[in-house]
Amino acid sequence: MNNCVIFLNGVIENDEFVKSIIEKDAFLVAVDGGFNHIKRLGLTPNLILGDFDSSEYKMALASEGKIHKYSSDKNATDGEIAIDYVIEKEFDAVMIIGALGNRIDHMLSNISMLEKLSEAGITGKIIGYKNEINFLRDELTLDRGKYKYFSVLAISEMVSGLSIKNSRYDLDYSDLKRSESLCISNEFLEETVTISLVKGKAIVIKSLD
Repeated sequence: MNNCVIFLNGVIENDEFVKSIIEKDAFLVAVDGGFNHIKRLGLTPNLILGDFDSSEYKMALASEGKIHKYSSDKNATDGEIAIDYVIEKEFDAVMIIGALGNRIDHMLSNISMLEKLSEAGITGKIIGYKNEINFLRDELTLDRGKYKYFSVLAISEMVSGLSIKNSRYDLDYSDLKRSESLCISNEFLEETVTISLVKGKAIVIKSLD
């Protein structure tokens, strides 16, 4: 599988965890300040891109990775530019690290990029030490891993035909409005749960605590 890992400039809570989930042959993209994360982890990026308002540009120039530098006066975030790149290069799966943090606007924008990846036929997920975020368009098999809880949130006005199996609170062809909290803090009963919907779009968040 042709995998890519995108490093953004958000919070990374556990360096050892991040290093443990990166495959050796993954294509590493450092997005602006995400370059600082990659260097701290002792990794070498294949591509460095951004306007470099959050990273050491001279250090980036000394790196072995290819550099795409953009003006800070642009109509897309560095994160979206990175997503457009991986779509153009037709990666099979994309893992985004450092997408969460103190800037809620950037965090929500980063989460919305999962829909853009899904529309391009690419499996995307945002991974942090305490949370993992997936996009749900039709069906998703969710591995428990180290997480205890999972939540389903509608991002379309209404999700129809929502089913959840192997959880503490199973559902069978239920409706979920964007304004409802019905599917918050469900729990795994098995190593995997299956979540599906007939119509609409949702995000699924695994949580450690």
